[in-house]
Amino acid sequence: MNYIKIEGHSEKPKYQQIIQSVIDAIDNNTLQLGDKLPSLNQLCKTFSLSQDTALMAYNDLKSKGIVASAVGKGYFVSSINTHQTNRVFLLFDRLTLYKENLYNIILDKFKNKGSVDIFFHHNNKEVFHKLINEAAGQYSSYIIMPIIDTGTLGVLAELPVKKVFILDVGRNLLGHKYAYVCQNFEKDVYNCLKKGKKELSKYQKIYLVNPDKNIHATEMQKGISKFTKANKFEFDTIKNPNQHKIEKHAVYLTIKDIDLVDIIKKANDKNLIIGRDIGIISYNKSPLKEVMANGITTISTDFEEMGKMISNMILNNKREKIDNKVELIIGGSL
Repeated sequence: MNYIKIEGHSEKPKYQQIIQSVIDAIDNNTLQLGDKLPSLNQLCKTFSLSQDTALMAYNDLKSKGIVASAVGKGYFVSSINTHQTNRVFLLFDRLTLYKENLYNIILDKFKNKGSVDIFFHHNNKEVFHKLINEAAGQYSSYIIMPIIDTGTLGVLAELPVKKVFILDVGRNLLGHKYAYVCQNFEKDVYNCLKKGKKELSKYQKIYLVNPDKNIHATEMQKGISKFTKANKFEFDTIKNPNQHKIEKHAVYLTIKDIDLVDIIKKANDKNLIIGRDIGIISYNKSPLKEVMANGITTISTDFEEMGKMISNMILNNKREKIDNKVELIIGGSL
C-alpha cells in the first residue's frame, strides 16, 4: 500500500490523491494487470479516511475501466490503459441497419478517446433494469435508448444524472431531467406531412399502420391528427394490417418494415398503382426503400448526426437538450 500517497495539507481532495496514486503506480509498473488493491477498510484505517472518500476514489477508477471488483476478490487492476478517460455504456433497444450506422458513428467519435460497450434490452423491462443495475458505477457516461415507460425514471435513478444521455426516444418523459438528442415525434410527423401536402392532395385519408402501444406512437398519432384536421383529411389507425382491406385514395404510413411489405403486397393483389391509387410513407430511410415501388417516401431522422451530437456532448462535457433533424424524403410511393 506504500504506493498510495496522501498529503493532508494538499489542495487536491484526498479521493483524487488516491486515484492519482493508483494511476501513477500502474504507469510506473508498481501495479500490474490483475494486482489486488487495498480494501476500503484498509484505506480508511491507514489514512484516517471516511468510507465515502475511499469508495468515491474506487468508483471513479471503476468508471474509467481501470479498476474492477468481484465478490471474494475485492478491488483489482482491470486495465493498464490509464489515459483512457471516456468509458461509455451504450444501450440500444435493438440493432437495425440505421442504428448500426448510429453505433459506428459513436464508435468512431470515441476512437483513441475511450471505449464504447454496446448492449441491447429488446424492450424487455427486466433486461433493461438488469443491464442498468450491472453497469452502475462502471462507466464514465451512459448513452441510453430507453424503454418509454413510467418505470424507466426509477430504473435510471440508479445512475448519476449528469452522466446519463438519452438517445432517440424519451424526450417528453425523461427530457426534464436528462440531457438528450431525440426525435420529437408529434412535431416531426406534422411538419413532414405539411411539407408533403402537395403530394398528399390527391388522397382523401391517412392511415397509421399498426402503431405500438407506446408513448412515441401516441405522439405520432397526435401529429397526424393535428395535420389531418387542419387540412381536411380523414384519419384512422390500422391495428391489424392482415385484417384490413386496402382502400383506394388512401395513404398508409408504416412504422415497421414488415407492414410496409404487407401494404405493397395488398396493393399489387388489387392491381392498385402505388403513388397514384394509394400512397405509402414509411418511417426511416434505407437503401432498399430507395428502390422499392419506384422509391418509398420516408420520414427519417439523421441518425449519423444524432450520433455525432450525443458524442460531442460527452467529449465536450456539455449537457444539452437537442431535437434531432427529421426530413420528408419524397419518393414515387406518394
